Amino acid sequence: MTKKKTVSSRLAGKGFGRISTALVAVGVLLVGAGLFGAWRVFRLQQRGDTMLSDNVASIRAAEELETIVREVRYRLKRYLATGDGVQLEKVMAQMPEAERRLAESGELAMSTREEDLVARMSQGQRQLRGGLDSLREGVGAEEGRAGEGVSEGRAGDGGRAGEGVSEEVGEESLTDTELAILDNLADEVIPN
Repeated sequence: MTKKKTVSSRLAGKGFGRISTALVAVGVLLVGAGLFGAWRVFRLQQRGDTMLSDNVASIRAAEELETIVREVRYRLKRYLATGDGVQLEKVMAQMPEAERRLAESGELAMSTREEDLVARMSQGQRQLRGGLDSLREGVGAEEGRAGEGVSEGRAGDGGRAGEGVSEEVGEESLTDTELAILDNLADEVIPN
């Protein structure tokens, strides 16, 4: 009988070993599948967070660019109404920030439509910059001519002629070309 117990205990030990090996293999496969699933969920969450932060950054850059465009439009309209050169200087002071926001929007563009819109805005910005530069040159030339008249008036005739010239300089009339440039900049390049 002892021989039978030994043989049966050996058979039982081999069966137990096979079953336990199979169970361990299945357990390792399940743990591996669980780890792979957790890694995939983590990657999906990271990708979603990245997309969300890119979209938020893109929207923020677009809103800030829109604010600058509205401010530029306001300043140009104000310059048209008053002829005050300070308004042009304020517009020129905002141009570097507008260029930075436009470049940021271009970097964050995710679709071809967004890239096309940024390209159109860049083209409009270049037109605005060119128009402002030519307008500033025209205003600077007029101020130079007016300054010469004032200095000549003061040098001769006891300053009476200078008083008349300074009244003319205070009115600062715009030429038809400058008005056309401003109308174009305010209405076509910077749409409502």
